[in-house]
Amino acid sequence: MVVVKPALGIDVSHFQGKINWEEIKQNNITFAYAKATEGHTYVDPKFNLNWKNMSSANIAKGAYHFYTTSSNGITQAQHYINTVKEISKGDLPPVLDLEQGGLMDKVTIEEYQNEVISWLNEVETKFGVKPIIYTNNPFANTYLNKPHFANYVLWIAEVWCKGS
Repeated sequence: MVVVKPALGIDVSHFQGKINWEEIKQNNITFAYAKATEGHTYVDPKFNLNWKNMSSANIAKGAYHFYTTSSNGITQAQHYINTVKEISKGDLPPVLDLEQGGLMDKVTIEEYQNEVISWLNEVETKFGVKPIIYTNNPFANTYLNKPHFANYVLWIAEVWCKGS
């Protein structure tokens, strides 16, 4: 019998404060995504430190962008690209975080979809890697029902709390 062991990963941002990456690794966490950017101006203040420390701890690393409707997809993609700068061999694909909280301005579903596709295309063109979309089922069912989104891996959010 073959036993498949799931890969355990986390996502981090400035909300976690100082992270002990060696302790994370000792708890069998093999990958992590760090928040890089949000919207068209915000850079997570812990991104560069987390990015460096994930590498130092030999944890597979990736960077994510929290998408908002505050500006267009190309502008947000350029902001993400300018912050992350490069994705090296062995790094995880870029992730686009799509959630209800990113709907700041009134847009139609079609406008939202088109701008998200612009972000995905711009980031893929720059880094040569197809991004992953991080979302939840209700949001995906409403906002990602265009056939084009079937070309992307969906990472479906599942909130897990230790001890539950």
